[in-house]
Amino acid sequence: MAESVTKILSDYTALRDPETNEIYEVESFAQRYWINDEGHILGTDWDVSESNLLAKRWRPFEENLAGFVRDMWGVTFIIF
Repeated sequence: MAESVTKILSDYTALRDPETNEIYEVESFAQRYWINDEGHILGTDWDVSESNLLAKRWRPFEENLAGFVRDMWGVTFIIF
């Protein structure tokens, strides 16, 4: 629990790529985060056209300020 609170108060955000299940921790600077097939990460504000990004093969990350945990079978859980 203390680790979750610490992560929420930090300047970092935990991101999970729902397609690959990979977890990333990035500096918080955007409203929404995206990844493309080459692994480039893009942070955007809400006024960006999501349909334009999706058309260019960017996919949205799942975001959780507290973080994600993977068990021994590779299943990802969200920490609350």
